[in-house]
Formats: sequence, C-alpha cells, structure tokens
Amino acid sequence: MIEIFIAMALAAGPVEGASPPEPVAGASVASLFSADDYPAGAAARGEQGNVQVVIHVDDKGAVSSCEIKTSSGHPELDTQTCNIIARRAKFEPARNSNGEPVASEITKTIDWRLASGPSFMPSDPWGTSMILTLGPDKQPQGCRMEQRGFVRGTAPATCPPGMDAEVAAVAVRGIPNETTRMIVSTDFALGPAAPFKLGPGDVLMERSVAEISVDDTGHQTACRMIVADGPLLPADDICGQSSPIAYKARTGADGKPAPFTATIATVMIAHVGSTAAH
Repeated sequence: MIEIFIAMALAAGPVEGASPPEPVAGASVASLFSADDYPAGAAARGEQGNVQVVIHVDDKGAVSSCEIKTSSGHPELDTQTCNIIARRAKFEPARNSNGEPVASEITKTIDWRLASGPSFMPSDPWGTSMILTLGPDKQPQGCRMEQRGFVRGTAPATCPPGMDAEVAAVAVRGIPNETTRMIVSTDFALGPAAPFKLGPGDVLMERSVAEISVDDTGHQTACRMIVADGPLLPADDICGQSSPIAYKARTGADGKPAPFTATIATVMIAHVGSTAAH
C-alpha cells in the first residue's frame, strides 16, 4: 500500500487584511492526491519525504505557479507535487479588506510516505528520466521529464518552477566542468536489463542495477545488486534502500499467476558538449 499524507499548512495573502485562498467546494489540497500518484521510480527506490511548496493563486482562483520551498531530497517526489497541484488545484481567490479578489499565495507541506507494508508497483516495463540543462559554471537553465513504457504520459514533460535548481544542487557536485546536461534515469525491465552504452560526450557518474525475484502472488522474494559503477555511487545500494515491494502479479502462458524476475536500473550521466536532445 502507498500512502500520501498532507500536513497542516500555513496560508498568507500578499495584501494586508486579505483573506487566504480556499480550495473550491470545501475540498482540500489533500483530495488532489491519490496512491496512484506516487512516482513509480521513487516508490521502487523506497523514497519518502516532506515537500513544502508555495502555491501562487491569481485573482480568479487559478494556480499561476508552484515552487518548491523545501525539497524532500528526492527530485521525483518534488516534481510530482507541483505537477499535481498545477493540474488539479482550483481555489476561491483571496479577498482584500474591501472584499475584492486579489492574487495571493499559500504554503503547503506534502508528506510522501510508503506504508509499512509491501507497496504495490506496476510489473509492466517502465522508465523515467529527468534531463537538466546546465549553462556556464554549471548553472541550471532548464529541466524536462520523460516517461517510458507503462508510465508514459502520466506527468507533464516540463519540471515545475525551481526544480532545476533543486536537482542541480544535488547532482552537479563532482561532474566535469564542461557538463552541459545531466540525465538521471530509472528503468524497470522484465528479465535482464537492457544493454547499456554511453553516447558521444556522455560521462558515467553512477549506475546501479538490481535483479529482483517476484513470486506468483506479486511479492518480492529476493533482491541482489548485479552492477554498481561510477564515482557518485550512493552510500546504500538499491536493495538496501527500501523494504520488500509487492508488484502486480503476472500470468504465465497457461493464464495462471506465475513468478518472474526483473531488473531495476538507475543511471546518472553527465553530458559534455552540445545541448541538443539526448
């Protein structure tokens, strides 16, 4: 089971005496989220944490922007928080002391949490990538998301405001000074991992591949690292970062539930040279 908790939040309007914006029809920001919104890659890696965001609301009650105030430490969770709010949130606008609608902002804290029991994950192949463009002195200039396979099209292609700086603060240490782009990817594949090859100008910073075994009920029974390479390897491997995970059960040729093996691969690449699409 996957859970998303919405913590108590502070609200403030930019005009003295203004009432804060309120979600329409008595709803709450919490109601915008469901367990299905947990990013597949983040859940597979056991990533959890609090994301504090500032939601800017215009005088019509629409979300004009969402920015990360305090990161969870996990880019996919941060990205998904603002993506969902930007797509789904609608407010009654704040009002000034004269009762007129005004632009305002509200601060919310979203607590992404994996429940103590096994987490449900898709068992069809999927992949996600975050591509961060860097300028001179490794300063972020843009950030976009890509989804593949089962999760393709589940999130906007662009990262939310401020996410490029959040990723850069974590990822750029130790990369070559001439780096123009960072690519951070996670892929889930049935059977062995897809062949890995660096492209022209690519420099491997970190690659981890874990092989997992799943029984006919969808429960992970084993996990072992089969690849660990690169100068920026995390302190813990993929298998050590989360408790056993439950996957959607798969069926064999006879139509009955069957065990399967799969791989989870994460890679961080620094690209030196042109910033053309990777």
